[in-house]
Amino acid sequence: MALTAKEAIQAARTHFLEILPEAEEVRLEEIERHGDDWAITFSVPSATFLGSGPFGFGRNAKVIVVDGMTGEFVALKQRAA
Repeated sequence: MALTAKEAIQAARTHFLEILPEAEEVRLEEIERHGDDWAITFSVPSATFLGSGPFGFGRNAKVIVVDGMTGEFVALKQRAA
């Protein structure tokens, strides 16, 4: 049976935090169907990846793609700025 949007978000968030455990203030930005898969976009403060400093503000978006049937990890993509 196919995952619901809520189940896909939960699976994607789990994978996101396994890959990037240092991520703080994870915010859900977008959710899309890509064929049978789900593409879930999360954002984190840019300082999480750039270090703190005068230019380390803003948000950095990452897309986690999960299998629409199992919730297994498919891909991690950088969202274009």
